[in-house]
Amino acid sequence: AAKSRCPNTKLIASGYSQGCQIVHHAISQLDATTASWISSVLLFGDPRKWLIPGSTGVIAKQKQWTDKL
Repeated sequence: AAKSRCPNTKLIASGYSQGCQIVHHAISQLDATTASWISSVLLFGDPRKWLIPGSTGVIAKQKQWTDKL
């Protein structure tokens, strides 16, 4: 309903710690049309990712994140 009223709206999916796991799971269940509404994914303290020594921990991808989560 909201998407039909505001068709240009983009969403950001975000999670912290175990919330990251929920974001991973939820996004993997979305169909391509619904996933296309998400412009960014922001994860804090993701238990599935380990920080590489010397890195910033920032992973930037554009429209390629769905296959990497």
